[in-house]
Amino acid sequence: MAAQELSFGEMNAALAFYASSAGKKQMQRELVEAQRGYGYELAGASPSLSSDERERLERFRKTPASARLEEIPLRLRETPDSRKAVYIGGDMVVTNCLRHLGFPRD
Repeated sequence: MAAQELSFGEMNAALAFYASSAGKKQMQRELVEAQRGYGYELAGASPSLSSDERERLERFRKTPASARLEEIPLRLRETPDSRKAVYIGGDMVVTNCLRHLGFPRD
C-alpha cells in the first residue's frame, strides 16, 4: 500500500529512516502501543530512544514521507472494501507472525 501512496523519493526517505536505529526502535514502540490498544502485550516494554534518535524521529516527522504515511490508515478505513482489504491483510500478517514464532496456523 505504501508503495502506491509514496513517491520514489518519499519511499527512499522512509526506508532510510526505518532502517536506522531510531526507525527500528520507533517501529517497536508503535507495535507495543498497538498491542496495548488491543489489551495484548507481546513485546514487553517500549524501547527508549536516545537524544540523537529522538532528534532523528522529529526530523523525519517533518518530512512529506512521514505525512503521507500518516494519511494511509485514514484512507484504509474510508470504504467497506478498503476495510475488508485491511482485515484480510492483517489476517495474513498474523498468520505469518505465528508461523515465524513456530505456531503454524492453517
